[in-house]
Amino acid sequence: MGTWEEGLYKLTPNKDKGYDVVTYFNGYIISALVEKPLGYVWAGSYFGFFVYDLHRKQWIEKGKGKMAVTQFLDSGEKNTLLCSTWNDGLLKMKWTTASPMQVHTEPMHTGKDFLSIYRMLQGSGNRLYLGTWGEGIKIIGTEKSDLPRPLSTTHFDASLINTLYRDQYNNIWIGTFGKGLYRFNPNENGVKRFPSVHTLPVSAMSLTSVENNSILVGTQGKGVYLCQLANNTIINKSGSTRQGALNNYILSMYSTDRLIMAGHDGYGFLYYFKKSPHSGTLTLNNFSADKQLEKVTSFFHSEDGRVWLGSKQNGLMSVRPDQANQTFTNYVHYDSFGRDEITGFAPYDNHRLWISSHSGLYLFNTQTNKIEPNGRFLSDEIVYSIAMSRRTSHLWIGTSTNLLQIDKGTTRAHTVFPPDILPKGAIKDLTLDSEDNLWFSIGGRIFCYMTGPRIIKEINSAVFGKHTILSASRAIVNHREQIVFGSTDHLIVIDPRLALNQPDKTQILLTDLQIDHQKTKIDSLIRLSYQSKWVTLFFTETGTDFYNNKYQYRIRGFMDEWQSLDLSYPVSFSQLSPGNYVFEIRKYDGFADQPVCWSMSMTVAPPWWNTGWFYLLSAITILLILSTGLYLILRRYKKQQQRKLHKIERLKQEELLREKESFFAGLSHDLLTPFSLIIAPANDLLRETPPEEPCREKLEIIAKNASFLSDILSTILDYKRAEFSDTKLNERQTEIVSFSRLIVQSFAYLAKSKNIELRYQPAHTELHLLIDHLKIERILYNLISNSMKYTSPGGIIEVTLSYDEALATLCYRIKDNGSGIEKINQQKIFDKFYRDPKHSRDQALQGFGLGLYVVKRFVSMLHGRLTIQSEPGIGTEISITLPAPACAVETDKPFDPVRTPPGPTTPLPFSW
Repeated sequence: MGTWEEGLYKLTPNKDKGYDVVTYFNGYIISALVEKPLGYVWAGSYFGFFVYDLHRKQWIEKGKGKMAVTQFLDSGEKNTLLCSTWNDGLLKMKWTTASPMQVHTEPMHTGKDFLSIYRMLQGSGNRLYLGTWGEGIKIIGTEKSDLPRPLSTTHFDASLINTLYRDQYNNIWIGTFGKGLYRFNPNENGVKRFPSVHTLPVSAMSLTSVENNSILVGTQGKGVYLCQLANNTIINKSGSTRQGALNNYILSMYSTDRLIMAGHDGYGFLYYFKKSPHSGTLTLNNFSADKQLEKVTSFFHSEDGRVWLGSKQNGLMSVRPDQANQTFTNYVHYDSFGRDEITGFAPYDNHRLWISSHSGLYLFNTQTNKIEPNGRFLSDEIVYSIAMSRRTSHLWIGTSTNLLQIDKGTTRAHTVFPPDILPKGAIKDLTLDSEDNLWFSIGGRIFCYMTGPRIIKEINSAVFGKHTILSASRAIVNHREQIVFGSTDHLIVIDPRLALNQPDKTQILLTDLQIDHQKTKIDSLIRLSYQSKWVTLFFTETGTDFYNNKYQYRIRGFMDEWQSLDLSYPVSFSQLSPGNYVFEIRKYDGFADQPVCWSMSMTVAPPWWNTGWFYLLSAITILLILSTGLYLILRRYKKQQQRKLHKIERLKQEELLREKESFFAGLSHDLLTPFSLIIAPANDLLRETPPEEPCREKLEIIAKNASFLSDILSTILDYKRAEFSDTKLNERQTEIVSFSRLIVQSFAYLAKSKNIELRYQPAHTELHLLIDHLKIERILYNLISNSMKYTSPGGIIEVTLSYDEALATLCYRIKDNGSGIEKINQQKIFDKFYRDPKHSRDQALQGFGLGLYVVKRFVSMLHGRLTIQSEPGIGTEISITLPAPACAVETDKPFDPVRTPPGPTTPLPFSW
């Protein structure tokens, strides 16, 4: 890397993704670097040059202090480098393959013409472009004998050259000091500017071709100039003229083989019966026959010998040239056009003319000297120019808004191009070349309609510069046809055969993509969300730019019609529906169906509820719902049928159960009395029989089993009453303390036989209550019986009675220290037919599991409350709270525990 006064840097990539830096020749200006042959690096400086041997890793000084090197150039010649210098011109350095370090330097182009060469560029063939410091660009061959010549570009006038570059299209770019950037193409493209270096002395208001290689230019008050196009020369040919007419604007010029005419912004017109415009000074005479003959804007020499004159404000006139006397006769003014401005003429046939003006187009009869009946056309248009085709006799008409055509033999004007093919503006300077191609201008832009392929081409204004086009003419230069346009600064000389056949290698490039005004990465596919509102694309055109191409675009899948595309503005569109689209661009010339030259696919993703996977999931979901619904309906129907069957079966079982219950209840009722008759004598015999009697054991078995069967029968009767019969309360006045004592005392024998201590502890000595004594009897009986079953020998069962006078509630508490109940089963013991699982396999404990169920039912009927507290291995306590209003004692009745039982005054424990 060469620097300015900081020497040469060598940067070597290292493992840390950085560079190892070594500096050489600190303080030197390193201006050039090149490697040739392979392995040898040349470094040029303002103090000579050096060569670095990459194999030996050492520098070899060559020519130190002898020359100021600006650039090395490998021209392709073996073992040779070209070297440009500040002070010694262009040098050639040569060596041999065997001795690459033995360099021989020889001057190639030196001297005052090559004093300071700053840059070199290899051109096509043997061309070598030299950028000098003070002498501009020079072109030489690679041979020493080649003579230098200056660069003959149309608009290059810089002398200090900084850099040169040639792109892939063979354009040469020139960077200058103080004059900006220039570009030219050394290949001939058919478009030149005249003069090539400077500008015209004044604007070219009108043009006419006078002979080979020459154009007469009418100016704005500067007279007439003869432009010799072949040798880039301008000659002022005004000379002397009468009455100072050349101080006026030259409005129009006309030339034939023998006559030159010029209309100016004054009275009359200028003329010259020519011999040769090169012979001395061109003296123009002024012809002025009438005050109306002024400001002539157009000329036409018809076959009858007359010259027709169109004026700016006085309509139509005519004269006859008198070649012998070098003057004009037979001046006539025609009133048909009034004060209209005539802009052009064209023949229709032998005795009729087309005449264009600012008020339309007219068909004028030269025999009657009047406008033909129905000969007024385009009365709402300003017609600026007309031209007649020599091949087809079609009339081309340039108006303020369009380019029209009238076919041969007709008088109807029609459009030729689509309305969007041409820019808006007046169409002027219609000129036909030998191939019948129509050239015209719109503003500062030049167009050509090629009648053969029926396409329009626009010459890019960058080729000839931006100018206002004022006039046009056909000319011959070096025996080649040229179309010349006059502008404010130059003549634009176009060779149709070259200009219309330039290669078009342009390409469309997408430079920027914005979605909802946010820049997005450009990819081969544009992916958009359905929520994207605005999409904006920016394009540019790359490649050769000789033609100003016109483009159209469409979004296939959204709009099939092609829309005009202006590359200077972005393309924006909004709210595309979900789907796949293709953005396409094609060149557009108005006629041919051009292929697509650029395209890009676009995909707008649908919302999640409008995607394929959503439809699939929806279909699956609907199928699942339908399947589930059908399954549930079938299941419900099946369950309904099962419920019906179960109901029917349950009703049958309930009916069967009722029949069984009724049977067992009746059986129990019938058997209870005989068992009572057995139990009573058996108990009497036990009391009377001493323990040592052999028959006592048998009596105890009889009494025990009879009591057990009696309990079973009583439980069945209790269940029967709880389920079906005893749903109403049968309340009676009862002395509850004595009543309860009798119930507890009925278990005394059983308790003694099981070695269980049975205690009865009333809180009152006497208590008269209004209660359903039958249900309370069965409640106490079942609770005490249940405790007796699950209390082991040596255990204690305690029955406590209390009464809350404030609340009028009777409370029983039956507590034992039996096996206890698991907490999870404490609420199940009151269910029908429930038995504790850990005792269900105990064959010694018989029963149906109905006792506690009867208790719960009777407590509920009595509107009482039942609670239980139990711990396994410790015991169980069941509390019953029943509403029981107190009542007065009836003293005149005999003792009856149900009505007025006396009862004990102290708690009665049962211990045997």
